[in-house]
Amino acid sequence: MDCSIGEGGGGALRAALPLAVLTGRPLHLVKVRAGRPDRSRGVGWTHKSYIDAVCRWTSSTAGYEMGRTELTFHPGGIPAGDVQVDLDDPDGTFGANSVSGRRNYAEASDRFAENIDNVGGRGLMGNAVSVFFVGLLPLLYAAPASASIEVSGGTETLGAPFVDAVRDILYPAANELTGRDVHLSVERRGCIGRGGGFAMAAHRTDRLRDPTQRLPAREASVSRDISARFYVFGARRWRDSIAEEALRLTAQLSSRLSRRVSPEFEMVPYPVNRVQAMFLIGTGGYSRDVSFCFEEAGRGVFDVETVLDRLRPELELSGCTSRFIAEQLLPLMCTRPGTSRITTERLTPHLRTVVGLARSITGRKIDFTPSDRGIAIVVS
Repeated sequence: MDCSIGEGGGGALRAALPLAVLTGRPLHLVKVRAGRPDRSRGVGWTHKSYIDAVCRWTSSTAGYEMGRTELTFHPGGIPAGDVQVDLDDPDGTFGANSVSGRRNYAEASDRFAENIDNVGGRGLMGNAVSVFFVGLLPLLYAAPASASIEVSGGTETLGAPFVDAVRDILYPAANELTGRDVHLSVERRGCIGRGGGFAMAAHRTDRLRDPTQRLPAREASVSRDISARFYVFGARRWRDSIAEEALRLTAQLSSRLSRRVSPEFEMVPYPVNRVQAMFLIGTGGYSRDVSFCFEEAGRGVFDVETVLDRLRPELELSGCTSRFIAEQLLPLMCTRPGTSRITTERLTPHLRTVVGLARSITGRKIDFTPSDRGIAIVVS
């Protein structure tokens, strides 16, 4: 399998390995992250942690070398128990959840570089837990109710989806698609460079549905309410003023959109002054997120026109699955019986990566039909 299809990043591994397990097909992957710069080409530390997690959880075996662009994978079986991943202390991965006792996160430095633990290529302390809840999702949904995922690391990380987006958008969408009821809970908060966060995903068994039955039709319009979550990274000196700006912004959005926009705040102890907002539109399984990164907090960065420019297309595509969610749902669609259909905004390089690998590994037919609401993806 050529992993340079489309975007050609780490998402290729997260699409290919679960599909190999679920289909029982051994893989020889080539050009793994081959388009990256020399220092980050091939299998890196985060990818190693992911590969090792899949192998441990499914009794699979993998052959690879750090920094190389080839990997062989011999799948085991569907996981039955739990898997524990420790991104704060990579050498202790799969150990007990005692990471908070090994490091004192309250006294971590405000200088980002001093929080990096890269001795001997061990990687960055507090890497993104969301990547693992995304990459292990197809295996969790195929597993019995006794299976679960526990990950220690960064719950809010720049450059990766926050765990909140996975919890509040991706998993509800997967529940609707499969008829299962998997819940992701965040027990502790932690950010990249410091770590200390902990989250887990597990089945709830009281609302299972036959996965072969037809999915209920979703309403064409979304809820009138919008939730605006503001994540404040660092910026200790400006937290009060940031809250005032956020309240002003949401009041303006409510007036301009004729919708209620409710602000929520999460303070993140990260040594960079930045604010990120995530907008959850609607209440259905396919709620959408729109993220904005503001490079410097406290500089009048809450511009209502900029936010409206980003929100309007999302509101006009009500009932349409965001491209991020579509990428993660496609492996589930390719492994469930019958025909599945979703609509997304456009075909992204990330989505092309997943489509190419899913077609090759599962042999399923994947069609695309453009429409005035985006691109319809049908797996049959």
